[in-house]
Amino acid sequence: MGGRSRRRPDGVIVITLTSAALLRFCRRNGARLLDIPWVQPRLSPAGARVHHMLLVDLLAGSERALPSATRGRWIEGYYLAAEGAVPTDPTFRALRARVFAHDPVGFGAIENPQVEPLDLSGVDP
Repeated sequence: MGGRSRRRPDGVIVITLTSAALLRFCRRNGARLLDIPWVQPRLSPAGARVHHMLLVDLLAGSERALPSATRGRWIEGYYLAAEGAVPTDPTFRALRARVFAHDPVGFGAIENPQVEPLDLSGVDP
């Protein structure tokens, strides 16, 4: 399977997949890779952002490209909900600029998950 499972004290079974197993799951279920270098927002005040993640669309069979404004609003709303405000730091500005630089945001193949990283060189601190 490429992962492991454990039972929590409340009885819920948690399955942890390796990255390769998760990509196989996505491929089998028709997911598409969004051409955005994803940075996961902090999920708690003491938490840290997680860089170098893949953002996938799990709508099986969806061949439509997403308008950048739609994806941009979703990203801003997600960061607002997770971090309490829409960030203004260089990493978020680079992520937002990347989304709006490609209209519409395209899809890549899950089989070859390569997304160009964020360019932070031209972002003012």
